[in-house]
Amino acid sequence: MTKIEKIKRDFKNCEYIDNSKIKMNDGKYTTIINYLAKELQIPIKSRTQKWIDTCLLGMWGNKRVKCLGRSDKIFEILNSIYEKIK
Repeated sequence: MTKIEKIKRDFKNCEYIDNSKIKMNDGKYTTIINYLAKELQIPIKSRTQKWIDTCLLGMWGNKRVKCLGRSDKIFEILNSIYEKIK
């Protein structure tokens, strides 16, 4: 099982996932949620991507988040990810 497959399984099971930075194939870094959204073709505005990079610390699937600020959009994104991986 690859790291991304494990993350998807944990997300689906609503286990805690740290929104840490990961290295992509092109050598750039992104956070786990931005990576999943891109892989699953879920459009996210650049301003929201930046919020995810800096404020979203972790999440329990699409049920709960640990963050440094408030976002009305984050649960919409997490629900979209959940729907595509379930």
